[in-house]
Amino acid sequence: MIVRSNGTVTYVGKDIAYHLWKFGLLPAGFGYANFYDYPSHICWISSRSQRSSCPRFGHADAIYNVIVRARTTPQNNVIAALRGMGFTAAADHYTHFSYEMVAMTPRCAEELGYTLSDEDTARPFIEVSGRAGLRR
Repeated sequence: MIVRSNGTVTYVGKDIAYHLWKFGLLPAGFGYANFYDYPSHICWISSRSQRSSCPRFGHADAIYNVIVRARTTPQNNVIAALRGMGFTAAADHYTHFSYEMVAMTPRCAEELGYTLSDEDTARPFIEVSGRAGLRR
């Protein structure tokens, strides 16, 4: 499933578009516009109109995604979608490196300097999450 019945795009749907962008495979008409001029650089935003002077984005030769093992099926679905759209070379150069969830005991977390709630202290382990800082 790429788009839900209510019109929202799933994780896999967004990931397919993101990887098409990374490989430079988005259809014609997808462009960028000047969003903001900083003293040292320009910040770009996606736009329906292509500016002739915008930088070249995407066009990766290979992609290596380091994502938790629980996301293996969605990552395989992205690869299958690339193949299904005829982008076999891109699919061949798309690699998912998976890792297992990292967990530690509350005692270990405290020894590393993390402040734990009473609820966390009572748990047998705490999952470490890079996005959430310490845990989910």
